[in-house]
This record gives sequence, structure tokens and C-alpha cells, in this order.
Amino acid sequence: MIVDLSELKNAKVESLTNVYHELMPKKFFRAKSAYVDRKLTRDEIKVWKKTIENGPKEYLVLFDLQGGALNNKKRTDTALVHRHKPLYSIQLIGDWPEHNLQAANEDYAETYFEKIDKLLGDEAFQNYIDAKVGSAHKYYAENYDKLKQVKAKYDPENWFQYKQSIPLP
Repeated sequence: MIVDLSELKNAKVESLTNVYHELMPKKFFRAKSAYVDRKLTRDEIKVWKKTIENGPKEYLVLFDLQGGALNNKKRTDTALVHRHKPLYSIQLIGDWPEHNLQAANEDYAETYFEKIDKLLGDEAFQNYIDAKVGSAHKYYAENYDKLKQVKAKYDPENWFQYKQSIPLP
């Protein structure tokens, strides 16, 4: 679909938001992630495969190999701590069009990770902030304390915050 938005150049934000909502279908989204830092056995891969096959069609699982240029820096050089340790990351991503599917899809995401929990490492990808992941150390590991200091310097009023955000020291 192509839409001419040239007349909206002086429009108020509310108008632009309304155009977006009219053009884009409403969807619900869930994503979870984890890192795997060891080679899996054949039996473990079978458990993984069965868990994926029995999932709802709204979900997909991505396996992202880690390494290469990512490992040119030390784990403490940047906010992205996931270097040198994990072999790959897994991302469980789902979206669905109707609110009445929310509970079933949320349950699947949690159940999926419960079933494969013993296969996972102890870190999770920062861009999939998840209230159920537990400690923020899963996202930031040994960089957590340094990131709290950065937060204090650049956001001393704690303006940017959410349930799993880096807190002020």
C-alpha cells in the first residue's frame, strides 16, 4: 500500500498517530531470548525440536550464531556483554492479531523456556526486555555496575525507566 503523506508535513502528532493506526493492523507481540554457551547433545536437540513443533503457528524461533567480529572486543568494552562466551542466541518471537489469543501465546512463551531451561546459558539479549527474566544481570552481566554509573551521569533524574531498566546506583 502506498499512501501520500505530503499533506501531513505540518500535521500534529495526534494526526500522524491516527494515520499510522488506520494503516497498520493491530497486533500483539511477545519475544524472549537466551544464549546457549555449550554444544547440545542429540537428546537435547530432540527436546528442543519437539517443543518447537508443538508450538502455535504464530511463533518462530531464530538461532543466531555468535562469534566473528563480535568477539574482536572484550565483554567489558561496550554495553553488549555477550561476547566470547555464547555459541549462539535463540530468540522466540510471536505476534498475533487478536487479543483473545494473548493468554495462550504468553503461556506458550513461558512454557517453551521452562522446557528448555536446562539447555540455556545464564544470559539474555537486552533488546527483549522481559519482566519474567529475573535479575538484570542476565542482560548486562559484569557490565551492570558500570552501566549504573553511566546511567547516573547521563540520566541522573531517572527519566528513562521501565521495569527492567538499569537503575541509578
